[in-house]
Amino acid sequence: MTKAFERIFHEQNLDVNRELVVTVQSQLECCGLAGPQDWGTDVPPSCCAPGTANCNIINAFQVGCTSALEDWVDMSKHIIAWVALGVAVIQLVALIFACCLGNHIRNERRRSNY
Repeated sequence: MTKAFERIFHEQNLDVNRELVVTVQSQLECCGLAGPQDWGTDVPPSCCAPGTANCNIINAFQVGCTSALEDWVDMSKHIIAWVALGVAVIQLVALIFACCLGNHIRNERRRSNY
């Protein structure tokens, strides 16, 4: 996951990647990959708290987004696992209903032939 974010961070020429980096930085309160020094002297406003007039290396979030993203995934992995399990159960129930429906249709055709 961190490798993917590193690639997205380095390929910010695409609008989607730029928006993703801005969202991650503002939501997770992080800046750059390892810290605000990744931006050099041109720190974006998403690296600072909302309402900060002049965002620079000194008043930017000091936590790097790579470690913040790893922490978020660590905290969220149980929720992600339960959601995945829920989706799998729903698909299994749908498969059982589809088999029952197919069996019912086959039985109806067989009975109508007599």
